[in-house]
Amino acid sequence: MITFRIPLNGLKTSTNLFYVGTHWSKRKELKDSILSYARVFCKKSRAIERWPVSIRYRFIFETRPLDTLNTAILAKMFEDSLCTLEILPDDSPQYVAESILEVIKQGPGKSSPADKKAPKTRPKAKEDWLEIFIIPYEFKPDN
Repeated sequence: MITFRIPLNGLKTSTNLFYVGTHWSKRKELKDSILSYARVFCKKSRAIERWPVSIRYRFIFETRPLDTLNTAILAKMFEDSLCTLEILPDDSPQYVAESILEVIKQGPGKSSPADKKAPKTRPKAKEDWLEIFIIPYEFKPDN
């Protein structure tokens, strides 16, 4: 499993706001900001050995959470950034078979499972985070 943990300082936007009346230059500005964050927080630790993969996007909100599908635009932009950084060769179904969006509202004293593995440099101010988990995809037929 490959894991990335990314603070969402100033990047939090909803899919609704992104498409409703947002000028293309503002959308590009957000996409460029996300790529900058990905360059810092998504370092290629090892090659992915088996394709396709499943990617879980876990959004952890200490501030007001977005609805699950309103995080889709952020997940898409981070996935595009993973392609730009050559962590993923492409985001087509040949390489990414499944994307899972998860939203957690985190209050004081709560922690996510990845907190145990994360560096202990978490800011004290309320902060929103994105954790990205990349694992081999396994097809599970419906019974």
